[in-house]
Amino acid sequence: MDYFNLLQLKREPFSNAPDPDLFFPSFAHHDCMQKVELAVRLRRGLNVVVGDVGTGKTTLCRTLIRRLAEDKKIHSHLFLDPAFSSPGEFLSALLFAFTGTAQDARSDENMLKERVKNFLFLACAENEEIHLVILDEGQKLPGFALEILRELLNYETNEHKLLQIVIFAQPELEQVMEARENFKDRVNLFYRLGPLSFRETVGFIRFRITRASDGRAAVSFTPLALWRIYRLSRGYPRKIIHLCHQVLLALIIQNKTRVTSGLVNVSAHRTTREVLVRRPPAAPLVAGILVGFVLIAGGLFLLPQGRADKETVSFTAVEPSGNSQQETTPAQETAVSATASLTVDPTPETGPAPTSPLVVEETAPVLSEKTAPVLEAVTVELPRKVKRPRLSKIMVIKPQAEKPADGVPAVISATDRPDDGALPGDGSAE
Repeated sequence: MDYFNLLQLKREPFSNAPDPDLFFPSFAHHDCMQKVELAVRLRRGLNVVVGDVGTGKTTLCRTLIRRLAEDKKIHSHLFLDPAFSSPGEFLSALLFAFTGTAQDARSDENMLKERVKNFLFLACAENEEIHLVILDEGQKLPGFALEILRELLNYETNEHKLLQIVIFAQPELEQVMEARENFKDRVNLFYRLGPLSFRETVGFIRFRITRASDGRAAVSFTPLALWRIYRLSRGYPRKIIHLCHQVLLALIIQNKTRVTSGLVNVSAHRTTREVLVRRPPAAPLVAGILVGFVLIAGGLFLLPQGRADKETVSFTAVEPSGNSQQETTPAQETAVSATASLTVDPTPETGPAPTSPLVVEETAPVLSEKTAPVLEAVTVELPRKVKRPRLSKIMVIKPQAEKPADGVPAVISATDRPDDGALPGDGSAE
């Protein structure tokens, strides 16, 4: 194919099939392979390997089968989808794998277990064979299948277990095992696979290209391109394979042999539809964070203070003792008991407060023609919850038995009073 000839490749380097020839022995994968293989050869019983999706469990499984196949005494039986519907179906599948003879899944469960037991004693105890059951996608195992496996692990001689089991599963199996303590206690090896590091990712890519070209490939990756592949794939082998395959296709289309970070970004965007966002400059980002912090802090400081500064002060005028026997009308009684409400707006503290009085407005009722009140200014110092003190002048109405006035303004301000004490509109002040 032109695809291989242009890049001087003999085969597909980033195939998504679990090919043992392309198995990359990273530290974790190589360590896991050695421990599982040793446990099987020593007939230790149950071994569990867990890892997230795309960590290379299936490729590790196929590589293990190939290695063990070199030993004629080891017989491996692989179950790709162990989602069995009944105990009879699971036992029938085991007997078919062991003997090659189809079994009726509707047979009695105890009879099927007895057949499995007899086969294991004959093949593994007398003939010294090793029968290995490998369960891929082990998180799909139903509860009754785990119980059957636990019972089969009880079949043993004085030296070793008769049945060897290796389960490759996603982390969901851990929760199932936690709920089954008797099954968890029989686990000989529990290994957890994780993603590759950056150095292992670089080695993974170079290893596959070298295997596919016998070391003569014309493809080269820049350091930034390798770093970008690692960041986008997060070190998961499946994602690395998928992304690198798209990168090679882009090289073919553009008739290039050098992979850059820009080409990696374009390939990732086209395949996964990810929005590759560039990192914003540091200075505007820090400035924006500081401005937001100041605005939030200012709002939190002013909001509680504004609520605490609102006060309502009520004053009731006291009638002078000299006029205590004078009759008053209901309108005068309303004026005497007039209440003034004061609301203070919060202001930030910047220095000493001014001593100018506040202007307080009152709405007085209409007075009768018999009595005309004389207004006097009374200065009252109000207790405040804010730090800056402020003086306010409140008008108090005191009725006296003097000549009535024809009209009094409905709204009276303390600052509107003339210096000689005359009322606004009084003819004597002119």
